[in-house]
Amino acid sequence: MDWFVHPDPSKRVLLAGTYNAHPVPTAAAIATIERLLMNGGEVYRHVESLGQKMKEGLEEIFRALGFQGVVARQGSAFCIYFMDHCPRDWHDLASHHDFGFDEELRKNLIKLGTYFFPVAAKQCSIPLPTPQKTSTPRWSKPTKR
Repeated sequence: MDWFVHPDPSKRVLLAGTYNAHPVPTAAAIATIERLLMNGGEVYRHVESLGQKMKEGLEEIFRALGFQGVVARQGSAFCIYFMDHCPRDWHDLASHHDFGFDEELRKNLIKLGTYFFPVAAKQCSIPLPTPQKTSTPRWSKPTKR
C-alpha cells in the first residue's frame, strides 16, 4: 500500500483487478486474444477505428458546447474525464475531475436511451458488432455545475 500513496506522484501504482493472474481467467484471456488475432487482427483494426472516431466525436462535442473534457482511450475502451488533462493517477483524478457533472451526464444519456454505466469516471466500451455508421447526437447541452 505504500506505493499507492507514495509521496512522489510519478511512482504511485494503480490497484485494480479482482482476478489478476489467476490461472483460469489468464487461460481464457490468452484464448480470447488468439481468437481476436485471426484474419490478421481485423477485429483490432475495426475497434481501433471505432474508438478513434468516438474519441474525436466526443472531444468535438465538448469543444462545441464549451466543456472542459478529454477522452482517454485504448482501442474500443474509453473513459471521459471532465478536466483539462488525462489523469496521471487516482489522486489527480479525485482532485480535478467534475464527478457531479459526469454522473449527471450519464443519467441523462440513460434517460435518452444511450446506456453509460451510471458511475462517474467509469470506463466505457464500444461493442464489437457496432456498425460504422454515424448519427447526430440526440441530446442538448446539460447544465454545467
